[in-house]
Amino acid sequence: MDTYIGLGEAVMVQKPGSENWDTDYYTTDYDTAEEIDKYAKDVTKRIAEEGITLMKNNGTLPLSKGQSVSLFGRRSVDVVWGGNGSGAGDPAQCTSIQKALQDEGFNVNDTLTKLYSENLDKVESMSYTMDKPSAMTYYIGEFPMSYYNNSVTASYEKYHDAAIVVLGRQGGEGMDLCSDLKGSISSGETAMSNDVAETKNYEDGQHELELCKEEKDLLKHVEENFDNVVVVINSANVMELGELQDDENVDAVLWMAYPGSRGTVALAEILDGKINPSGHTVDTWPRDLAADPTYANVTTEKYSNTDGYMIEYEEGIYVGYRWYETAAAEGVIDYDNAVVYPFGYGLSYTSFAQAITDVKENGNNIDVTVSVTNTGDVAGKDVVQIYYSAPFNGDIEKAEVVLAAYDKTDDIKPGETKEYTLSFGKDTMASFDYKNAGCYVLDEGSYIISVRKNSHELYGENCEYEYVVDSKVVYDSSNPRPTEVEAQTGEYVNYSDEWKANHQTVAATTKFDEQNAHFEEGKSTILSRTDFASTMPTAPTADDLKAADSVVANFKEYKPDYYDNADEKPATGKNNKINAVVLRGATYDDPRWDALLDELTEKEMTELIYSGNQGTIPVKSIGLPMSNATDGPAGLKQYGGLGFGASGNFNCCGTLVAATWNTDLATEYGIAVGNEAVIAGVDGWYAPGCDLHRTAFGGRNFEYYSEDPVITGKTCAATIKGTSSKGLTTMFKHFALNDVEAHRIDNGPCVWANEQAMRELYLKAFEIAIKEPVAELKYLDEDGNTQTKTMRSSLGVMSSFNRIGSVWSGGCGSLLNGVLRDEWGFLGTVVTDYNGYGYMNVEWGITNGNDLMLANASTLPSKIADTSNASSLKYMRQAAKNIIYTHVNSNTVNGLSDGTTLEYKMAPWRMAMYGVVALFAILGIVFLFSGHKKKSKNVIKVEVEN
Repeated sequence: MDTYIGLGEAVMVQKPGSENWDTDYYTTDYDTAEEIDKYAKDVTKRIAEEGITLMKNNGTLPLSKGQSVSLFGRRSVDVVWGGNGSGAGDPAQCTSIQKALQDEGFNVNDTLTKLYSENLDKVESMSYTMDKPSAMTYYIGEFPMSYYNNSVTASYEKYHDAAIVVLGRQGGEGMDLCSDLKGSISSGETAMSNDVAETKNYEDGQHELELCKEEKDLLKHVEENFDNVVVVINSANVMELGELQDDENVDAVLWMAYPGSRGTVALAEILDGKINPSGHTVDTWPRDLAADPTYANVTTEKYSNTDGYMIEYEEGIYVGYRWYETAAAEGVIDYDNAVVYPFGYGLSYTSFAQAITDVKENGNNIDVTVSVTNTGDVAGKDVVQIYYSAPFNGDIEKAEVVLAAYDKTDDIKPGETKEYTLSFGKDTMASFDYKNAGCYVLDEGSYIISVRKNSHELYGENCEYEYVVDSKVVYDSSNPRPTEVEAQTGEYVNYSDEWKANHQTVAATTKFDEQNAHFEEGKSTILSRTDFASTMPTAPTADDLKAADSVVANFKEYKPDYYDNADEKPATGKNNKINAVVLRGATYDDPRWDALLDELTEKEMTELIYSGNQGTIPVKSIGLPMSNATDGPAGLKQYGGLGFGASGNFNCCGTLVAATWNTDLATEYGIAVGNEAVIAGVDGWYAPGCDLHRTAFGGRNFEYYSEDPVITGKTCAATIKGTSSKGLTTMFKHFALNDVEAHRIDNGPCVWANEQAMRELYLKAFEIAIKEPVAELKYLDEDGNTQTKTMRSSLGVMSSFNRIGSVWSGGCGSLLNGVLRDEWGFLGTVVTDYNGYGYMNVEWGITNGNDLMLANASTLPSKIADTSNASSLKYMRQAAKNIIYTHVNSNTVNGLSDGTTLEYKMAPWRMAMYGVVALFAILGIVFLFSGHKKKSKNVIKVEVEN
């Protein structure tokens, strides 16, 4: 109850002489909640302005102001504002497409909008039930042609300037989009029925991300009645749009991922040219998703000999554009037939030219300067995309092109030229050789650095530069990558100079032997550039679905194996009179940490570790207040937000943020959420999502940014930079390999990927988001003087439900300690995803780097068996330190200084409960007394009668 409703009012008493110390470490940029909300909604609109992507245009767009238009399609009124589950928000905040168009001066066909809005419940559409596939339905829900009667079609004459058709798909937490609609019905995997009109039209093998018959019929109907046809794709998941691109009667296509509260306003302004679109795709849009190498392993499959599921990433590094560009270079595919819209693709109402003007080597960095000229007639923004092509000799898998760096330009006027310098590390071009060297290797040879319109097209002349590596560089333990040195001992790493001087850098070397062994010769195949044809991924065989003995063993109940007689029992319950806030801004190795941790009792440590749901409990012995955390990626909501049961701004989805290719906007997004958090008293945010769009069918793709780790990591990092400036800790998620939702809670599915794919794709996104964000931290010295320091500001990570191989991610020491802390230098808290399942064992977690349980102590399925054991106390103490370190460097301690005493008044819910208990007690006494009197009379009466 304290977690969900809240403790009583916190009463802080400052020590004498400290009353005037400035303890407002974080303040809002605006005076009122209304102003903060206005700013947040403005940021949402500006993100949509730069994220909505023009995919096709024959000159029909922009439309003229004042035109009369007809809106078609279910999604024209039933807009997908956000995803389901943790990505949901408050639709009441959102501006309908109809209103947005009308406010922009368009005349909108009201007959059509009424047709859809008044009949939504009569046409079956998707129904969502988290983590229950058998209760889920995947109906597209488009209206059949029988609804377009004469009275409807008669309305077209008055609103005939253009038809705008809105088509959409919605994803959600605990679900994936359906890769076989008809098959899922026959197998009973969903609650869909053959009796629904839509399902009678399904064809064998049809999936949810291709146009259904009703959508095709609608498009045909619209084309027969309108000269100008614009299609808006309201989906965060890639769809098959080859038919739209090829259809000469479809004049324009716009992609609008989930737009949140004000994205539709931007859509209207793009349609009439008030805003020049500058969004670019963050995924490859293939013609046939079933031909993608990930399709054979698109979802989890049940093991035959143990209670668990598995999925194999047999495509290796060849995900998204890495596959299509490499397969085209090797002559395996016809690119123009295979791809409709490349990664990084986007059109504009103007045109641009780009060229490389300078390349310089600056230490480990390569600085590339690019000129951008607006060669068209209207002002607009473009994206500078730098790729590299590494030499391939057959030893280590390498994609044909890889995104190295990017930037969004300013608004450039017609005829104007601006220059932009982009940098990336030379060592980031290295490939991870898990088979031989066991580390990153930069092969000798020519690396072609190129400026491209998208992953497939050079921008023009003077857009390539040859960078030569004279001899092979092996980044092993004796020669760590410069990025590792910086991550562990750099300027903003919060360790003392002495510690840094004595630290031996930990190189990125092989740490996932179980994963690598899974793909050894004779076992599961990994897609290889040396022979794409014979190594194409296949669906799991019976042998694949028989778990190895070691896997079966890890599916059994966890048994503690960490006790060490050599461990010394640490001190507990000391009265050292050190408040946690004193260590705000202190280095992680400050000796005062030991004195503080000595004050904690066993009970305080376990209660802190166990109770991490929607925040943490107060630790009174060290003056650490209760913290408040909340979902989700669409903004502050659930039990936090701007008041109990209320929501902050309904933000647009992560995919739309990434589609801006503008990290400054992502930072503003973080600042907006941070402002809401300060005024709402929230200091932890279960967001953003940092996994990849491995397949188009991922139910949570809307939370995640892209198929590419660079744009994913940098967008996430920029968001964290913004939130941390307001003291809001992002528990960005889900670390790691959480790219599929099916059966995620069924004992945690085993995810099998080789270490090259893990490091170059799935972990790299998180690596960037850990290493890059920094913020200025304000703290007080012992005399109450304000001091500041700039330090890395990623202080929270959420582990995932799934397993890394057969080991639960939250219990995977190689991941959480070996990579996250040792290699990347992470300082802070790792929290589980919701811990309501036995396999997410507390001891498995805290002994391997997972500090906090997203749970309530009363419902947590597992506990520490022996909290007095020296080994247990060692790990409890470390977990507690990480949690406290995170909170003292966040807005949890706003208003606190050294010597502040903190007490909580009785919570209103407790008062009410005690009142109810007292009332029932009084009623009980009255009842018993009256009952006794009646019983006595009855006894006397009986005795008299006898």
